[in-house]
Amino acid sequence: MGLVGMSLGLTEVFKRVLLPRPPLAVAPDVYMHNSFPSGHTTIAMSVLLALVLVSRSRFRGSITLLCMLYALGVGS
Repeated sequence: MGLVGMSLGLTEVFKRVLLPRPPLAVAPDVYMHNSFPSGHTTIAMSVLLALVLVSRSRFRGSITLLCMLYALGVGS
């Protein structure tokens, strides 16, 4: 749970402070919010890492593969 929370906090720091979106087009502010890195992708990847950390070593490979496919699907 802490890993997911820290990942989301770090994502917000990146979105708001370190990686601001450059003004590429003239559009209303509602369409110009910063959406990278995505919070959905951050949650998917941090849950993947948390499951890998707490899983048994014999199940770790299959859990990693399944969660990685899910995280890639969310990211794309």
